[in-house]
Amino acid sequence: MDDKKTLAGEKDINFLKLIKNVNIKPGGSKKYKIDKESITQISQNLKSSIMKSIEKKPQQINDLISSLKKHKIRDLEKLLRVDKSQMIVSNRKNYIYRSDSGKMVIVDRDMWGDPCNVTIKENNHVIVKCIKFFEDKPYIFPLFNEKNVKGRVINMDANQIWYQDNNTVCVVTFKGTDAVFTNIQIDTLKNISKENLFSYIHNYISVNKNKKLAELVKGKGIRIEDIEKVRKSYVIGKLSGKSGYRVVMFDEEYTATNDFNIKGIPSVSDDGLDILFSEEILNYINANNYSFENFKQNDDHIEYWQQIGQKNVCVMRYKV
Repeated sequence: MDDKKTLAGEKDINFLKLIKNVNIKPGGSKKYKIDKESITQISQNLKSSIMKSIEKKPQQINDLISSLKKHKIRDLEKLLRVDKSQMIVSNRKNYIYRSDSGKMVIVDRDMWGDPCNVTIKENNHVIVKCIKFFEDKPYIFPLFNEKNVKGRVINMDANQIWYQDNNTVCVVTFKGTDAVFTNIQIDTLKNISKENLFSYIHNYISVNKNKKLAELVKGKGIRIEDIEKVRKSYVIGKLSGKSGYRVVMFDEEYTATNDFNIKGIPSVSDDGLDILFSEEILNYINANNYSFENFKQNDDHIEYWQQIGQKNVCVMRYKV
């Protein structure tokens, strides 16, 4: 055994020991000669193992796809308020459900077998809607012409769909049975993260939902990309070129009623912010020279603590 360690090294011997039925014969050139019959057997065993693995994969993939489809269908049934036990037809084109009350739900399937449209018939009332899936979660929308939009879906909720193309995000919003298409240019937003892009789109929609609000924000020189929050009576935006934030408050007619800067946004909920930026509370805060960034939320209360002597005292507490 010492000679073999000298010829091949201890690591080679340990490796060769793992190969069953291999005859190791030291030759004149001081290299190992492995029996051809043993090599052939190893090769055949390896090929057989690989082939069995390959043969299993299509079935595994089909099982996975089938499982995912069943999961999607169950979620869709919950959304449509039907149950598997109510299914009376299941084929390549449709799923049809009928409840004891006579309600009929017909789910059409596309060429890939995925649900695409649904017809709901209840009494004499018939509704036809389209079915969309995003991250395997189902949504139901009024029928609309998807040819009017380009790009891939990047976001979806119960009321809207976002499509992103090269330089544009198209937001499709539904009002009743009508689809409203809003195109947002994003070509100036270079190397923007997904989180910041989503924030920009949310802010754009919030500001432009009302023409007067859009004019107010533009007139105040606040850029959409600098906005932190848009609420029903104020807008908070980052100060350009320096730290801190700008708060612009407005009334029901979207006329500015106050405009001031703060060092930081308080660590409170949006409802808590609404309280802090209400006229009465704002006057109280300013009268006592409280710093907005020092407000904190404790469960359902917002609090302001101040050092008085050697004690830290809560000097203001308001229920949200």
